[in-house]
Amino acid sequence: MSGSGSDFHGGPVFRVLGPVEIGAGDSVRHVTAYRQRTVLGLFLLRANEFVSVEELIDAIWGEAPPPTAREQVQICVSRLRQMLTGIGEPRSIVTRSGGYVCQVDPSRVDAALFEEYSRAGEQHGAAGRTAEGAEMFRRALALWRGEVLAGASGKARLLADALVEKKIAVVEHCVELELELGKHRELIGELAGLVAEHPWREQLRAYLMVALHRSGRQAEALEAYRQARRDFIDELGIEPSDSLRQLESVILSGSDEPEIDGVVPSGPPRRAEEVVPRQLPAAIGDFTGRGLAVSAIEEKLGGPAAENTMRIVCIAGRGGIGKTALAVYVAHRLCDDYPDGQLFVNLRGTTAPVEIADVLARFLRATGLRDSEIPTDPEELQDLYRSRLSGRRVLVVLDDIAGEEQITPLLPGSPSCSVIVTCRRPLGILPGAVTLNLDILEGKQARNLLARLVGHERASAESESLEALTQLCGHWPLAIRIIGARLAGKPHWTLSAMVERLQDEQGRLDEIAYGNLHVRSTLSISYDGLSPQAKRLFRMLGLCRVPDFALWVPAALLDTDLRTAGDVLEELIEAKLVDVVAAQGTRFGWHDLIRIFAVERLREEDLAARAAAERRLLGAYLGLVREAHRRLYGGDYTVLHGDGYRWELPENQVDRLLAEPMSWLEAEEAGLVAAVHRAAETGADEQCWDLALTSVTLFEARGQVHRWQETHERALECVRRAGNRRGEAAILCSLGSLRQTMRGDSGVELLEDALRLFAELGEQHGQALALRNLAFADRMAGQFDSAAVRYTAAVESFREVGDLVAEAHTLISLAQVHSGLRRFDEATRALSESMTLCHRTGNRRVEAQAWQRYGELYLQQELFGKAEEAFRKVLELVLPMGDRVGEVFALSGLGATWTEQRKYPESEKALTRALELCQLVSAHLGEGRVLLELGWLHLARQELNSADEYLLRASDSFEELRAKFWQARTLDALAQVRLHSDQRAAAGTLWRKALDLIKSTTSHEAEKLAERIERQLRVLESPLPE
Repeated sequence: MSGSGSDFHGGPVFRVLGPVEIGAGDSVRHVTAYRQRTVLGLFLLRANEFVSVEELIDAIWGEAPPPTAREQVQICVSRLRQMLTGIGEPRSIVTRSGGYVCQVDPSRVDAALFEEYSRAGEQHGAAGRTAEGAEMFRRALALWRGEVLAGASGKARLLADALVEKKIAVVEHCVELELELGKHRELIGELAGLVAEHPWREQLRAYLMVALHRSGRQAEALEAYRQARRDFIDELGIEPSDSLRQLESVILSGSDEPEIDGVVPSGPPRRAEEVVPRQLPAAIGDFTGRGLAVSAIEEKLGGPAAENTMRIVCIAGRGGIGKTALAVYVAHRLCDDYPDGQLFVNLRGTTAPVEIADVLARFLRATGLRDSEIPTDPEELQDLYRSRLSGRRVLVVLDDIAGEEQITPLLPGSPSCSVIVTCRRPLGILPGAVTLNLDILEGKQARNLLARLVGHERASAESESLEALTQLCGHWPLAIRIIGARLAGKPHWTLSAMVERLQDEQGRLDEIAYGNLHVRSTLSISYDGLSPQAKRLFRMLGLCRVPDFALWVPAALLDTDLRTAGDVLEELIEAKLVDVVAAQGTRFGWHDLIRIFAVERLREEDLAARAAAERRLLGAYLGLVREAHRRLYGGDYTVLHGDGYRWELPENQVDRLLAEPMSWLEAEEAGLVAAVHRAAETGADEQCWDLALTSVTLFEARGQVHRWQETHERALECVRRAGNRRGEAAILCSLGSLRQTMRGDSGVELLEDALRLFAELGEQHGQALALRNLAFADRMAGQFDSAAVRYTAAVESFREVGDLVAEAHTLISLAQVHSGLRRFDEATRALSESMTLCHRTGNRRVEAQAWQRYGELYLQQELFGKAEEAFRKVLELVLPMGDRVGEVFALSGLGATWTEQRKYPESEKALTRALELCQLVSAHLGEGRVLLELGWLHLARQELNSADEYLLRASDSFEELRAKFWQARTLDALAQVRLHSDQRAAAGTLWRKALDLIKSTTSHEAEKLAERIERQLRVLESPLPE
């Protein structure tokens, strides 16, 4: 019988106790789409309550939602609103922050009516109104039409399961009242079906026996008991309850009216002599953090039992990460959900695994069996174990599992039980299991844990040392607990003293030990379980001095291909000695204490094998960085190379690695720097200077002047120690170029030393590179004639040695000199030649620089439209490359162009963005020019205070760079600000200082500026009219 419309009040009807339906009057609409029926069903079960988007996602997809889950939920809700609008309920689903509320009248929702009728039935029955109570229970049951929320998961499934459990309880109450009303004959068929559907509900079996007996069918009543006994023994391994056996005795005695009140409690059967096991170890009193993990486990294992599937949570992570502490802590919190007990065992899977038979026997004894009742056959042990736990709410904690072979025999067979597993290596497929990969603590959690261990007063007094200790422990719970225990046992020690002890990397693992707790021992367990090849790779990774690395590093260390290296590395990942730290498994890393442990183990490796592996590693860095440069520049351009050893991968694998050369350089930045240092330490001078020089490809593009300086100063020490004059000349030349980007140094002395060494060695390519950079120094000093001579000589040399990109780059600089001398036709020719070479080599970075010079040339000629077009072209080229220095100059050019056109808002936006970028990269010349343009902008808008501030900063910047012409231009602008402020004397002082700077320059622009300043001074020095 289905619920009729008369059960509902006026308006549309909402049915969820079976297939989801909505409708008004005789028009009913079935909601068949899975997502819509699941969402609407959950809304109706939680009518007028807040339902979060996360709950909806969980209900639809469970533990594997798609990336677009939120968007799909929004689409689903939108369609439901359209559907509800069609039945006159347009505002039923209301959006709230993070979720929704379904506002409906409960009297029109079958689930709410079921609860209402059930409560009424209970009230009538308790008051002795048996007929009225039975009627209300029947009305409640008549609302059911099938399965609730079929296919749903998560909390929605729990709600549905709880509703089903409530329905069965209502059935039992209803049958009890109807038996009291003498309806035993009418109930026999229904009860037989209910017993078949719910065979372990002894209450239903008892009611069937009573109904048969009262109908004069004593033999069938007794057979019903015997069938129950066979089912319980065969399936559960236990006898029926004492109450059911007593009912059999009453029927055998021939009593006409056996009592049915309290025959048996509803729910699963229990043995009278059963013992409730409480085997959990004590929870850690100072348990800290892991809030998300605790919530995830409680959500999975808390609440009513699952209907069909046992629930399993697997906590995986390296030793000492806190797996057992988390498992025990949550298990204690879940005790109320598992009233039939908690079983716990440490299986010692990573050391000396215990026998499964011993564990099963121990568990069986914990449930109340005597030794004489416990079989010895392994299969019988498992069968009895599962029978004992069947139907009982027991939580089983299996600590330190080695693998699936250990866990499978210990899994209960009943969905009423749940299991928590801890392991170091991720387990294979476990039906219904959720795996939590436990990692190090977050910073705040690590500090809180250590503070609890040493005392909050002590921690507050040395907060900086507390932070340092957690970092030296790498936020690893075991390491923090050991250090905390040591400090707690020595209250006279300061935290800063412990910091000093841990800062010695070679002795750090010795310090992180207390009693039987040792980080080294914990790591040794994982290491000892590795295969010989994986052990060798782990040791060799001790040569890798960076926090993360790519797969080609293990390949070089093992002298193999990427696939073979990946197979070996996978074993280290499974052992939690190496972590995957980037998407698609492209990069790998490890905890710092594990790295130190690897360095210790590296000492076991043969010295010759260790040296060969390190040579390959440095050779791999060199080979790949050279190839990255080659792909970015279209060849071996603008750089010199040594003849150091290179280890090379197959070409197809290199193609995959360097599909985005600049991205590869950025990812390997720390490794390249470390490789330079290590090459210097080992005396590999050719590898050292080549690595340093070629890495400038990255350092220059990203404005990383400190990396540039660090690697080159170390390389210079190395080549000088080795007497490597060519390497010394190359590094001096690059250092000279670096100094030109920094404040307070023109780099001329270094460049002249490099030029002399190159000349002595007959190195024409090197001489051209040094000449180009010396020409830049001339240009910055305003010596345009000298710059033109040197640039022209450099262009000819680059052409002879075939360095097309350096030739193109130098032509751009030559064009800038020509434009400064007002030789616009020659400047245009030089840029045209440069652009042809850029297109020939495919070098987009130098092409961007050519467009930048075009823009400045057009701006100088007041061709503002063409200038803007050129600067925009620069942005098109540099943004995809991530060339922030190029972006600074392009935005500065656009800002200057828009200021000239009086497009002040656009100019301010571009220049402000350029200044922000200058804080991210070391583009000192670019920063000075941006500040100068901001000064001109604010002067044009008569914002004199802001103009003064920017111009003073620009002047300081150009003075440090020794850029005389640019400083003179800035002083001219500052003088105009002073004049507008009626500070005539100050303006005159600034103009005269600008003239002094201009005297040493030779450009046409400088001459024009000098002429204008002299006119200003004559006017300024003229007596004011009376």
